[in-house]
Amino acid sequence: MGPLIGNACAGFMADAWGVSASIWIGGLVRLAGVVATGFLLPRFWAYRSSGLGKR
Repeated sequence: MGPLIGNACAGFMADAWGVSASIWIGGLVRLAGVVATGFLLPRFWAYRSSGLGKR
């Protein structure tokens, strides 16, 4: 159900403001979400795996 809601939202935005504005606004919202996630989850941002390459 998740992707269908995103497609519907993008379609409504494209109908209301045009395709270019829909793409730009959607991209900026996603970028803001990634930045917010980085700040709200600092342990995730700083995670470094210590097991890579070791056998």
